[in-house]
Amino acid sequence: MKLFLLLAIALRTPAQEYVISTFAGGAPPPTPVEGINMPIGLVQSVASDAAGNTYFAAFHCVFKLDSNGVVTRIAGNARAGYAGDGGPATSAQLRLDSILRINPYLGAVGGGPLPPGMAVDTGGNVYVADNGNYRVRRISPDGTISTVAGNGTPGFSGDGGPATNAQLSAVLGLALDLAGNLLVADSGANRIRRVTPDGTISTAAGTGDCGFSGDGGPAMTAQLCDPTGIAADRAGNLFITDSENNRIRQVTPDGTITTVAATSTGLYLPSNVAVDQAGNLYVADTYMGFETSSQVVKKISPGGVITIVAGLPCVDPLPSDPPLCGADGTTATKTFLSGPLGLAVDGAGSLLIADGYSQRIRKASSDGAILTVVGNGQGPFSGDGGPAISAQLAVPEGVALDGGGNLLIADYANHRIRKVSPDGIITTLAGNGMYGSAGDGGPAASAQLTPLRLTLDGAGNLFFFDVPNRDIRKISPDGVIHTVIHVGGNDYFVAHDSAGDLFIADPSDTFYAIAEVSPSGAVRRVAGGASTGCGTYDGCSGFLGDGGPATSAQLVGPQGVAVDASGNIFIADTNNHRIRKVTPDGIISTIAGNSPAGPNPGAVQGGFSGDGGPAVNAQLSFPADVALDSAGNVFIADGSNNRIRKISPDGIITTVAGNGAPGYSGDDGPATRASISNPFALAVDGAGNVYVADSGNNAIRILRPVAACGHTPPD
Repeated sequence: MKLFLLLAIALRTPAQEYVISTFAGGAPPPTPVEGINMPIGLVQSVASDAAGNTYFAAFHCVFKLDSNGVVTRIAGNARAGYAGDGGPATSAQLRLDSILRINPYLGAVGGGPLPPGMAVDTGGNVYVADNGNYRVRRISPDGTISTVAGNGTPGFSGDGGPATNAQLSAVLGLALDLAGNLLVADSGANRIRRVTPDGTISTAAGTGDCGFSGDGGPAMTAQLCDPTGIAADRAGNLFITDSENNRIRQVTPDGTITTVAATSTGLYLPSNVAVDQAGNLYVADTYMGFETSSQVVKKISPGGVITIVAGLPCVDPLPSDPPLCGADGTTATKTFLSGPLGLAVDGAGSLLIADGYSQRIRKASSDGAILTVVGNGQGPFSGDGGPAISAQLAVPEGVALDGGGNLLIADYANHRIRKVSPDGIITTLAGNGMYGSAGDGGPAASAQLTPLRLTLDGAGNLFFFDVPNRDIRKISPDGVIHTVIHVGGNDYFVAHDSAGDLFIADPSDTFYAIAEVSPSGAVRRVAGGASTGCGTYDGCSGFLGDGGPATSAQLVGPQGVAVDASGNIFIADTNNHRIRKVTPDGIISTIAGNSPAGPNPGAVQGGFSGDGGPAVNAQLSFPADVALDSAGNVFIADGSNNRIRKISPDGIITTVAGNGAPGYSGDDGPATRASISNPFALAVDGAGNVYVADSGNNAIRILRPVAACGHTPPD
């Protein structure tokens, strides 16, 4: 018996391990650069100092715009994480996330992002809400970074003690009062916290319960709900964006709280606040609805009169759409704003606006004029002609490998398809950087496009879903671009089989299906499409059909699709948190994922469990893509789990990359100890290397298998 056990242990195949590294992207933008020529993507917060410098956050970095219009990076290496205290701020890691506020009726569209706050003291220290790390960081004038509040664990604790030992939760707005106290909008705790110059933390307003109460009494016993912005005036008054209550609250120097503006006086969804030397308040009002929109900045005079000082409602503030709201108007009130997030007032009395989705920082002067001071309206793009690891990508959402060993990248928000050659040099293969759909019949490099997912057929034709017109487009080996088929609806995801058939995953709540397009253009449904009785916006979904015809099954939000050499179709059934398989004879089954019922009828919920056991018993969370290798392994981009999972041919699931915590860490070490963020797409080459579109980090990561001796095999 002992001999049998020893033989079983000796014959057991060890799990394949991988080393992770960055293959392309993830680099900070090159600086110094003229501000108006800088592509900054989703600009978040903004602050100003007495010397006329403007500070802003983007790419998990902090930048300074000087009085000559030149931008330099002063903190962050563009890799989301927490590291670097006590050293150079430009080498440090921060996690400057925009937190999505969810409108109960319209979702994120109606609510929008809430940016991390920034503030500058009289000594030139820059403070930034490192909200993804539940901390506040400080960049000193000599370039050193440190933590001044928060211990990195979300929650509420620490009042009366050192701020660095305290718990913070969803840190957003920051301000400094005349006494040098740092005021923190601890949004997740529904409180305003105060950090004194000696580093002691206390609560300045809020009981911690989300609600509205307390006007006319002590701020400490009042209720706030999701305080997101904060400002202090020269008289010692504190102003709070009480976001979910749709109010601006004021705390006087004696600690009494009142409301100074509300929905009844013309606010819809305030997200940030600033104050000038005359006591005027400026409020970013960022509601976007079906019937009412408010993408403006409003001024509230000391007498309570509210006027619009900048902005017109933008047509559509989604970052995937064109910058319709980019150009400066003749005046500030005749300029479209698109998600005004951060606000500040400079020493000259000009209003600085972090106009998030327009990808610009605007300056509106007191005479009503407006101009762009940072941003050219484009996403973070750089690096062509140089090493791919020194380049910038903007939300990479597709990867594919061609026959020459080139990696192709759907550089989504840069409106390009990039190519990384075997020697590591990155170039643009298609797209001129502009949103649109022009260019069919001409060179792909001159075309307008916004690509999602990529797939190549055996003849070297590259196919992708193009967002603007909802088309499947093709780039032939000679570099000419054409539209293959118009599909309409939501974003689609594509794959090819060896026979040249194109498979299209339709995640829209109308169809939830997989379609096959033959080389002759014939279209047929091969999986999904059975009525669910409701759409994703109703909060419900459906799962059925295993063991029967795939065309009678329900899929919900299917995204990734792959086809093996035998004709089996593998589907990332994203909102059902499963991987499904359709055999050549049309029978569907689940090969991974066993999520329990969710709170809504017919819905399932994601989770993480099951490593080391059968994949059909494991939990996944919004798997975004699926890829196959030549040995029969199935790789899964387990999106909300921030992991890459693998199903072996015998059906056992393991994690091969990601520790579950969103972030950017671990390069050149074991992949399972690394942090990745929102992996969206996968590709596997002939050597077994796995390429991951680490979209949350704007990077492509590579997982190289470790040989039995502990060394990675050559590329």
